[in-house]
Amino acid sequence: MLSGIAVISISWEVDDMNRHLIYLIPLLAAFLVTSADAWEPTVGDLFHVTGCENGTLLVPVVNMWNKPGGLAAGAKVIGKLSGDGRKDLGLQCQGSIVKVLKVKRVSGRTFLKIKSVVNSKIGWITDSFVGRKFDRADCKKHFSDPKHVADCLAQ
Repeated sequence: MLSGIAVISISWEVDDMNRHLIYLIPLLAAFLVTSADAWEPTVGDLFHVTGCENGTLLVPVVNMWNKPGGLAAGAKVIGKLSGDGRKDLGLQCQGSIVKVLKVKRVSGRTFLKIKSVVNSKIGWITDSFVGRKFDRADCKKHFSDPKHVADCLAQ
């Protein structure tokens, strides 16, 4: 009789564990997917500016500042960048393409001095607006204007 109780108890624990695994596996998969997209931009990298968080557009237009630190450092807005792209081209939440010129830490935050590939405007943004990395091999496919292609390909 005692062994029958132990079998029932063990089978309940296994079923309970399986139920928890059913919930944990999708969460683990989501974590791995979002972690794979995370990267640290360095000087010379190209990336899409994003105004999205978790796939939801929060900031359609991202401000570029004249110096790192934002408002707290007395910076002024000197330009604007798109924080979103065309959904039909697979660019939802992937806006303007920019090149990293400098990376600087200010008050515990990371700021990037960037140059827009399209309008050549230079300014500072926080790393919270870093979207998908852009591969130089795609410059000719993505841009039609020869000047934009040249700016994109330039190291």
